[in-house]
Amino acid sequence: MFTALIPWLNGGALYLWLTALIFFRCTFLSMSAEDFTPLYWINMAAISALAGAPWAGVFPLGRYSVCTNWLAKILGASFLMPVSYTFMIVALAAGRRSSSGWWIVV
Repeated sequence: MFTALIPWLNGGALYLWLTALIFFRCTFLSMSAEDFTPLYWINMAAISALAGAPWAGVFPLGRYSVCTNWLAKILGASFLMPVSYTFMIVALAAGRRSSSGWWIVV
């Protein structure tokens, strides 16, 4: 258990470090529209999800659903599609139950 905790904590520290660098770049440096690649949008959504305590669990559910969907399409593994649909429904239900409403998972 302890050997699994060390890489997890290192990953969390690395995530916080990279998030701080991205925040610095978006805040203090000039950026054009082309600079906002999908990676920046993913990080900004993750930062927003971590900032909002009532719906912090909705973002990972939606992200898992989308990633499973893409994995199923890329690998041609149609048996993964029900998993993606199930987590999409769970994410929508969790978003609905949160105080912020449906827009969380959209």
